[in-house]
Amino acid sequence: MNFRNHLLFLFLSFLLITCTEDDTIEISDKAPDGHYLQLPGTSAHEFLSDERFDNLTIQIAYASGFKPENKSINQLNSFLHSRINKPKGIYIQMNEISPATSTAYTLDNLFTLENSLREAFTQDNSLTVFILLTDGIYAEDENTLGVAFRNTSIALFGKKIHELSGQPGQPGRALLEATVLNHEFGHLLGLVNGGTPMRSEHQDIVRGRHCIVTSCLMHYRMETTAVASILGEMEYPPSLDPQCIADLQHNEGR
Repeated sequence: MNFRNHLLFLFLSFLLITCTEDDTIEISDKAPDGHYLQLPGTSAHEFLSDERFDNLTIQIAYASGFKPENKSINQLNSFLHSRINKPKGIYIQMNEISPATSTAYTLDNLFTLENSLREAFTQDNSLTVFILLTDGIYAEDENTLGVAFRNTSIALFGKKIHELSGQPGQPGRALLEATVLNHEFGHLLGLVNGGTPMRSEHQDIVRGRHCIVTSCLMHYRMETTAVASILGEMEYPPSLDPQCIADLQHNEGR
């Protein structure tokens, strides 16, 4: 592994508060330029503006039995259309994958799975995102429902999401999925203070790249098991706080 990729791995591990013995990241031969091997938030301006990329393709790979609800995908699509400038459209493709042998996923597992499963890569005027819906939990913290683990990469931990939704007294499955998806996409857009500069002080320093406003989509609880009690019987995912919206708009978003 070359020196540049070694540093990248260390930075990613620190950002996600993750420890692993294996520091190997291999660039897929399908994407030799390695655009997708960057820190979450690095491509924030590329998402928000249409200067370099005028359309977005999202590949969603889901483990058997964990296909996302149509409503959650529609709500993600609506969120993106309201915040990013992609005049040539947003395209979503989904494919089912076999369940993995592991029930707990480390950061290194996510790297490996993306390298083997990702088919859509950024090229020409098209920016791409890879979203993985796993059949397990996050090994580093089982209360985590999702992570943005590269600049165009997200993972959701389906086992916990299914446990916390769809039953009496729980939020709907689509609502919980959409909330976590939108939150993790917010990190790809550089929130909070992670690639998109702040216009005002609203970062939760203790919780990292999150907003101090408890009702904001980018509050840290929106990606943890605590979100289930917050959503209740809401119909739509929480919105971004005006301060987060101002940040995105100043970075040429909407």
